[in-house]
Amino acid sequence: MPDIKFYCRHCTQSIEAPGEMLGQLIDCPSCGASIEVRPPPKSPPPTMSAAQVSPQENPPAPGREVTEYESHPAMFRNKPFFFSLVVSFPLIVGIFIAVGSGPTMGFSGFITMFLLFSGPILLIWRLSTLCSTLTITNKRSIYRRGLLSKRTTEVRHRDIRNLQVSQGLLQRIFDTGTLGISSSGQSGIEIEACGMPDPNKVKAILDKFRPE
Repeated sequence: MPDIKFYCRHCTQSIEAPGEMLGQLIDCPSCGASIEVRPPPKSPPPTMSAAQVSPQENPPAPGREVTEYESHPAMFRNKPFFFSLVVSFPLIVGIFIAVGSGPTMGFSGFITMFLLFSGPILLIWRLSTLCSTLTITNKRSIYRRGLLSKRTTEVRHRDIRNLQVSQGLLQRIFDTGTLGISSSGQSGIEIEACGMPDPNKVKAILDKFRPE
């Protein structure tokens, strides 16, 4: 089958792909957007500025990939007891010092202890959550992890074999949990996203798109 030449709907970049990939998703080499390989138009699309493009004039193409959910692991909602303990640690230390008839810790002492102990823990914790992202589109689930080195795991909805949602008592109260996704080609869990907000909402989205 001859190669197919078409244009990216996002940046109008000319793209050439093997004919065998007709109907499949590829990443645009120019803007990185996921687009579907389709037959070439009769003429190249005109170059338009972002201000000239409107939803009415350019409706989304059928089969276009759309993000339905994207989030990082929660901090307080996922581990409220640990979060509260870290934040209140300077106050707890101050109470113990006062009970032991030690020197009174002033306001500056609380601030110093927070910056030396609680602050670094919260900062590292926050960075670790920002380095994990779960993205659910209408076609696939993507889980990205890592700060300096990235690891990406992807499962297409049509291949999902098993879908699990795990929640502890506090996670049920604060609506967080662990989402496990596996495909028919793997025996174990391929995507295990811990501490995600609204896990049952994610499951409902996946149930809507995956085959019966």
